[in-house]
Amino acid sequence: MLKMVKLLVKFNSILNKKVKILFLFFGIMIIYSLSYKSISNRVSKSYGFEMNKKRAELNLITIKRDWSLDSIENLTDEYNIFDKKPNLWDKIKDQNIYCQNWSLKGKDTLKPYHKTKRIFYIKSFWFWKNKIEYESNIYINPINKYEYIELSNDFYFVDNNFHNSMDTLKTKYKIELEKKYNDSLNRIGYWKCGTDLFDLKFDTIGISQSKTNNILNNWNIKRN
Repeated sequence: MLKMVKLLVKFNSILNKKVKILFLFFGIMIIYSLSYKSISNRVSKSYGFEMNKKRAELNLITIKRDWSLDSIENLTDEYNIFDKKPNLWDKIKDQNIYCQNWSLKGKDTLKPYHKTKRIFYIKSFWFWKNKIEYESNIYINPINKYEYIELSNDFYFVDNNFHNSMDTLKTKYKIELEKKYNDSLNRIGYWKCGTDLFDLKFDTIGISQSKTNNILNNWNIKRN
């Protein structure tokens, strides 16, 4: 009988410890679930001016004090195909991809200029998964009112390498002209054969950083 009592006391002691550990775990998770947003927001905020020292060390374009944060985009689909709002488990599993768009206001767009810096990063429920992926500096060289050259100078923090490309694109003016032309054909019962949907291609992909710097020098654009 005494042995049975001792066993019950020991079992009760072990059970109480497990219950306490369980309650402690759930308490920590509740506190973390209430604070993870502020943690990830703080981390993502550090990708702005605070990261300029690291950018200078990597020879990247720093964010100037006269630049402004134009927008922050969530590039991850907020809803699934059934338009169902994600539950807590979805938020725990998923990693949202965001993009900060920085630019200088009042720039001269009639000559080559730096259009924007786009910073792509991940915000996650788990704080150690919050990280910056890459940033892209977009430069524009206007050719005429119909076309312009776009140079994309991208740096990936995953492999610490540049991935650059250059393309010739249509201006909004030309796109609007083509739309009006197509609309006028449609009104009289004609249509234009072919489509520009499959004409999206880069003029040059995989430009070295030294060549990119030469292009910018020819455009009279200083990287820093």
